[in-house]
Amino acid sequence: MSNKQVVYNVAMYLRLSKDDGDNIESESITNQRKIIKEYIDKHEDMKLYNEYIDDGYSGANFDRPAFKNMLNDIEKKNVNMVITKNLARLGRNYIEAGTYIEKYFPDHRVRYIAILDRVDNFKDSVSNDFIPLKSVFNEKHCRDTSIAIKRTKRRRMQEGYYACNTAPFGYKKDPENPGKLIVDVEASKTVKKIFALKEKGYTTPQIVKYLDKNHYKTPAEYLNIRGQEHLANKEIWKRSAVTRILGNKVYLGHCVRGKTQKISYKTKDKINVKRKDFIITYNTHEAIISEETFNKVHNTKKYGSIRENHKTYYLFKDFIYCKNCG
Repeated sequence: MSNKQVVYNVAMYLRLSKDDGDNIESESITNQRKIIKEYIDKHEDMKLYNEYIDDGYSGANFDRPAFKNMLNDIEKKNVNMVITKNLARLGRNYIEAGTYIEKYFPDHRVRYIAILDRVDNFKDSVSNDFIPLKSVFNEKHCRDTSIAIKRTKRRRMQEGYYACNTAPFGYKKDPENPGKLIVDVEASKTVKKIFALKEKGYTTPQIVKYLDKNHYKTPAEYLNIRGQEHLANKEIWKRSAVTRILGNKVYLGHCVRGKTQKISYKTKDKINVKRKDFIITYNTHEAIISEETFNKVHNTKKYGSIRENHKTYYLFKDFIYCKNCG
């Protein structure tokens, strides 16, 4: 009976993200590829099937496109070995990483090797015994990096640095200082018109109707002109857009940030933050609307809504009527 040597079809998995902090150079995709390729070349029973690269993806969760493609090839039995430079390249979430190493890979007859950590799930070794401990330290590194990034972002918010990719409607980013807002002359005219109509007593639906009737460009149209966004129905004004503009203190010259926050560094999901916890930095850029106008449109008791010029027939008009207007 012949002993046929098993040939492993290897998945080379490479990952890099901001989690790596000061080690980005040593953990580079090029560096990872070189180490793994040299390892494969030294073993006759291994041949590279494909390389899977997630560049710019956190190790805190496994929702990564290349990683999913690799799992798909495992399910198809195209791959029976996964090699990473170290455990951290696979992932920094110790619970999920442990599940893949100790459950998923063995169940699919996949051999996993982390070269620098000397981990091989098909062999009994002391290094394998330390996988849970190393994974915990990997996750701690990810958590500490996340905290450091949050602190840096918060400090920049408090300094009035506008870090969003897109400027609020009515403004654009200063080409010489992307963290500063400057007035977009044409778009700001629309913002002023919206506040003027509201001050006169127009309701939000009436403002939307006026803007559409008079062909005012929408925020989406302005973004599309700049090549920043492509949306369906971008030429139609929406109530939500008008409401958002009327309630935004950015038009007073203040930078309002920190309206949302991530639930956890392990997920991209966000929750809304209470208004009292917003980060507001005053007088960071030129105002479009005065404090007086802004306060007037929010004084709803004094500034109600105007009536339409046409009459509407109501089915229950003989039985029910409005106490205030009759």
